[in-house]
Amino acid sequence: HAGVTYVADCSKVWTVPCDIALPCATQNEINKESAEALVKNGCTVVCEGANMPSTPEAIEVYLSNGILYGPAKGFQRRRRGYLRSGDEPELRAPELEL
Repeated sequence: HAGVTYVADCSKVWTVPCDIALPCATQNEINKESAEALVKNGCTVVCEGANMPSTPEAIEVYLSNGILYGPAKGFQRRRRGYLRSGDEPELRAPELEL
């Protein structure tokens, strides 16, 4: 397809300009540097589909730059403990401090 960029190194995929990022592959795939690249390239939304794809430092970059952030369940585990799959998403909302 015209205008599509193939990126072989998955750590560099987050340097491709985008409006919405959907990390859905593995844990800790977006670190602080990758999050800063997303911000620099105009990303406005990060919605996680994997278990903890963003490091805590990346999450701080999202929140401090006004990126709309949809965390995966692993966000709660990082902050305070285990969150069962049956727990409702609104239980995590206060942790975001939006």
